[in-house]
Amino acid sequence: MAERIDLLKQLVQQTRAIESHLDRIKPNLEENDPALVEAFQKQVEQRAEILARFDRLVKDEGLPWSKEEINFLKKLEKMEKKLQEEMNSLYAAFRHQINKLEQGKQASQKYGQAHVYSEGAFFDQRQ
Repeated sequence: MAERIDLLKQLVQQTRAIESHLDRIKPNLEENDPALVEAFQKQVEQRAEILARFDRLVKDEGLPWSKEEINFLKKLEKMEKKLQEEMNSLYAAFRHQINKLEQGKQASQKYGQAHVYSEGAFFDQRQ
């Protein structure tokens, strides 16, 4: 049971670190330092590892939950809601920008090598 409490404490710490990191990431991709985004990704992956360990431990030990564990779980639940909302809005902003970039790329690829003949005629070579 002590190990579960330790993992819950780690989850709370990691979630707080992610929240503070998330506040520094801007919705505009170009304004973010790539190192900052990579560090954020690493924190999210570390949190996922802790969650996986906690999940395995809970499956092995089962119930009951102590009052301290229940308090940590309630705290994590509140933090998770806020974190999910912020991450979803950030993800939507990133996805929108990536879609715009892909549309621009597709539009530019529609035009292959344009052929201009000496007589001045231009033939559109869209694919």
